Amino acid sequence: MRDPDALLRQIDELTRVNRQLVEDAAALRSSDQILRRVLETVPSGIVHVGPQGDIRLANETGQAFLGLGFDELTARFTVDFAGETFFEDGRPCPVEDYPVSRCLMTGAPQPRTTIGVRQRSGEVRWAIFTAMPVELVDGRGAVVTFVDITDRREAEQEREALSRRVAQAERMASLGTLAAGLAHEIN
Repeated sequence: MRDPDALLRQIDELTRVNRQLVEDAAALRSSDQILRRVLETVPSGIVHVGPQGDIRLANETGQAFLGLGFDELTARFTVDFAGETFFEDGRPCPVEDYPVSRCLMTGAPQPRTTIGVRQRSGEVRWAIFTAMPVELVDGRGAVVTFVDITDRREAEQEREALSRRVAQAERMASLGTLAAGLAHEIN
């Protein structure tokens, strides 16, 4: 027969461990909720990519920019965006030039890169992307962050177009003044 005091000590120890596990689980849930709130309030897209380029997580801003819901996005790989991305000069951006691809290959943080992404609607939206390596249980993944600059880019293009029109109008005004001066001299 077992020692009743030893059994009571084991029960007390198990109760203490169980209480600690319950407290740890509650703290973890709280921490998880805080992390989710932070991810959703950051005004940048955040995407977590696994070692094979598999998309594992994306906040709402990232999903909205990429035009895909969570389930649809997390069923994709970075290579699935091939042919849908462009450099600022209009050239296609190959998958191996994505900051996330370079990050996964080199294990080094990647600098800001401006890339356009074609949406389902055909519209191209522009963002500045960066990628940071993150060590995972199954290898090195990456966290991609990006800021949508589509509106700013369009405003800059409109400003440049207006500047060109103003310069053209000034040239025409100068030409008109020259022509008027010549006509006056001829008369």
